[in-house]
Amino acid sequence: MISNDAAGLARELDLVGRDLRRRRLGGADAGTVHRLAQALADAAADARGEPRRPVPRLGDHALPDQVAVTGRDLLDALAEHPAEGRPAELDAVAAVLAEVRRGARG
Repeated sequence: MISNDAAGLARELDLVGRDLRRRRLGGADAGTVHRLAQALADAAADARGEPRRPVPRLGDHALPDQVAVTGRDLLDALAEHPAEGRPAELDAVAAVLAEVRRGARG
């Protein structure tokens, strides 16, 4: 589980990022990837005690970059503010990450 393992989250984000760059995204698949970017951004904001902000929907071609940027932001936030007490947000990220990974295999 990634809740207690920032290194594991970094590895998973790297794998998903590489996979997303090889895929042609569209439709429901793109919606799931955008939800991942939003979940990452929400968890980073929560870790910093900042308000959540919507991740703009720029287009399917931009989704891999949005996941990379929001993922890096979350990793930085977790390094600055340990995740103790925030497992629900990270579990939400893990759930959407798993959904994106399932879509890659499907």
